[in-house]
Amino acid sequence: MLARLSTPAPAVVPACASQGPVSGWSARAGWRFVPLLAKSGLPTAKARRDLSVLNRSAEDLLAQQAATGAAGLILAPVADLWFDALGLRIPSVFLVLGTVAAAALMFWTPVVSTAAAAKVARAETRAALAMFLELAGTSFAAGGGVEQSLHDAAAIGDGPTFTKLRAALAEARLARTPVPAVFARLAHELDSADLAQLAASLALTGSEGARIKDALAAKAQVLRASQLADVQAAAEAATERSGVPIGLMFLAFMIAIGFPSVMKVLAGFN
Repeated sequence: MLARLSTPAPAVVPACASQGPVSGWSARAGWRFVPLLAKSGLPTAKARRDLSVLNRSAEDLLAQQAATGAAGLILAPVADLWFDALGLRIPSVFLVLGTVAAAALMFWTPVVSTAAAAKVARAETRAALAMFLELAGTSFAAGGGVEQSLHDAAAIGDGPTFTKLRAALAEARLARTPVPAVFARLAHELDSADLAQLAASLALTGSEGARIKDALAAKAQVLRASQLADVQAAAEAATERSGVPIGLMFLAFMIAIGFPSVMKVLAGFN
């Protein structure tokens, strides 16, 4: 047993250098081009943060980019064959420009979708963290200790954020690591500024119960206000977008009405 415990842990292989198979048909199709794209400096730092939030490997994204970029290269020649079948001829310059534009657009499509998914994951993390702080503050007000209140709050919730919070608190208890330090590492993993601020607040308050309670309540209030502002901004944006179809329909209606009159006026001049 002692020999097994003293055996050094296997080295952690970075996500960009893992040899495991990637998921998805597009990722499997572009697997061969992953080393070439990795040598070019991809993915970017922002994309790596998004992948870390989603718990995905960089290889998966690079393989998807290679596959979708290759599909973009094929779209333009296919469109050229289709226009040839219709009897239309596309100039070579437009064909080359269209091929490059389609390949570039589809090459960055996985990055855009990853950023959108990471944005949703960050919003879910913020909501889960607000709930965690509310539960921890309630447990602390009922007379529980700091660590016990945090453990009880993490045990109640469900979802990936609460799972990571439980793992971080278990690590802090087993390794005798301060909770703020563990939360700081988790904030870096989740790319959560709110969790980083919470870790800094807990580190500053020390072990004083009243100050910790005030810090949890203040952070929960800030998160609730931020969530309310996000909801209001999303509602206002949806309201503005809803007016676009109405405006387009009105424009089409005006064109349908005014076009015959304009044609009659032009015919009168002739």
